[in-house]
Amino acid sequence: MERKVSVKSWLAEKGFKDVLEMIEAQETAWAEQGKKTRRNWWDVLAGGKNGKARNIGGIEFPVLAAAQERMNRAVTANALNEPLPAPEVEAAREAPEPPAKIVEAAMEVEPEPVLEAAPEILPESEPKAPSVIIERR
Repeated sequence: MERKVSVKSWLAEKGFKDVLEMIEAQETAWAEQGKKTRRNWWDVLAGGKNGKARNIGGIEFPVLAAAQERMNRAVTANALNEPLPAPEVEAAREAPEPPAKIVEAAMEVEPEPVLEAAPEILPESEPKAPSVIIERR
């Protein structure tokens, strides 16, 4: 399994130092204000509606084609092109199988019958219907 690549390390590796500095400046401003704001920077760098550059905290972030591709968005004309793609999104883990003992125990339990209509609760004026027993599955 590949290691998860952060947006910051990817930007530094690909030479987008200016974009990295913009992100760090915004995070520093938030920290100085006492905010614990977190942001999906891939989403920010993919742009807004129709690839429009996003403005966060007075800083306008450029749109990167690699970020748009990573976020499964159409690459727009204003996006900065980079020859190498952004790292793939890490797949979610599948839920583990339940232990065999639990599955076997659940299959051995006999379902309890459920009374559908009890004749003792019907009004006297109506004819009494026979009780119906339905098994739960």
